[in-house]
Amino acid sequence: MMNLVKYIVNEINYQLITIIVEHDWKCNPLEKEKSLTSI
Repeated sequence: MMNLVKYIVNEINYQLITIIVEHDWKCNPLEKEKSLTSI
């Protein structure tokens, strides 16, 4: 049961990070290159 909760939380966090990062990339295309290399 706890594993399922962790999984859901991780999925939500991943979605949020993805949305934030993509928003930043739209605002500043140069940041996209930095983000890709830092991951």
